[in-house]
Amino acid sequence: MTNVFKANFKAEIAELVAQRKKWELGTYASSNTELYAILARCLELYQQAAKEPHVADAIKDVLKGLGIKGNSGTSLATKVVRIVFATPATYTKIKQRLYGYARVIAVADAEDQTPQTLAAFIEHKGGIDEIRRASSTTPANAPEAIQSIAKAEFAKADRPTLYDAFELKPELMPAKGERYALALVRKNADGTGSIIFGTNKASIVNSVLTEAGKAFQSTAAEAAVSDLHQSAEDQKRANLAALSKMMAQAPAPAVEAAQAPAVETRTGNH
Repeated sequence: MTNVFKANFKAEIAELVAQRKKWELGTYASSNTELYAILARCLELYQQAAKEPHVADAIKDVLKGLGIKGNSGTSLATKVVRIVFATPATYTKIKQRLYGYARVIAVADAEDQTPQTLAAFIEHKGGIDEIRRASSTTPANAPEAIQSIAKAEFAKADRPTLYDAFELKPELMPAKGERYALALVRKNADGTGSIIFGTNKASIVNSVLTEAGKAFQSTAAEAAVSDLHQSAEDQKRANLAALSKMMAQAPAPAVEAAQAPAVETRTGNH
């Protein structure tokens, strides 16, 4: 590799970097600002639909009218971004991009963000792609193992309950030999709740136990990371304290007395 090639190559890379910086500060930054503003409106719609069932129903009706298909497993966040970004001709082609937007909405809401704080939240997390990737790195554990986590947690005598010690009607009875059944709860207009349906169908019960197990896994992981950080900080403080104590107890270094320079004595005639 000649020196001339090296110099030209470095100059070319420097030019590319300069172009990248110009793009980041110009078109890219402007494009992201506009996108984040749209996603902020999506978050607002999502949070409204989460609180008001008639809004969620209206979203489903609009999607149906547009011919954009979904199923019972389609999340509310996905429905919201589809209604804004998708068309019948594009929603399958851009599904990964839509998934990324939906993850941003769901994660932001879970972390108590508002439309006003969303842009800063996305930037803090490293951007949309980083949020999407971080949300999809959960190990693919076997459903049975995840369900076991939920069952073990729910079996604890001191486990807090949402509603306790009510009489089980036949429709809410678990299957023979099982401990769990499901109740469908309706939110009433006055803010109260009513149980309107019950089932002990194994596939449905196990699906909910899987979701519960994932939630417990996530909570446990967050607690473990927090404990790890706390332990590291505690160790750091302990090390500093030990060092300070060691320095305080160490004897002061001996200081040698300055000696006067020797005076040469001469004898004989001067």
